[in-house]
Amino acid sequence: MGYNGLYGYIDDYGNIAQTPKFTRASQANEIGDAMVSCEIDGKIYNTIYINLKNGAFKPLTNDYIFGNFDPINGLAKVKIDRTTHAYMDKNFIIDMSHLYIDASDFSDGYAVVCEKESLRILDSSGKDITNKEYDYILNKDDMIEARKKKHIENIDISNN
Repeated sequence: MGYNGLYGYIDDYGNIAQTPKFTRASQANEIGDAMVSCEIDGKIYNTIYINLKNGAFKPLTNDYIFGNFDPINGLAKVKIDRTTHAYMDKNFIIDMSHLYIDASDFSDGYAVVCEKESLRILDSSGKDITNKEYDYILNKDDMIEARKKKHIENIDISNN
């Protein structure tokens, strides 16, 4: 929720979980993880991890833009600069050995990443489940439709 240029959070029952005090705020995931920007004790922090349910927070030194930690594998998508994406674990360590042009958050146990203008699919452990490059990827229930030129492949993700 937003008020007067600041953001806060409401819980599933419509109660205020955090009053509006953040200048930037991501959506919170199911376990309460969110990324925010705010001022604490007179110091401005551009990137802070916060858990809205238990109140834990950690200011981070680098101004990365990143999404929520996935509750299944604990990874969060990180935008390092305008053209570089990676994944960060719950200890706030970024895997710099795998950098992507673009990357999605993990959803249904997988994420789609772009390397050198081709798409790949990562499983919940962050490993490539296709070992192929695709031009187009579409999620259809528990199946992924992946295309390379005119070749179409259906990949069952229900077991990942």
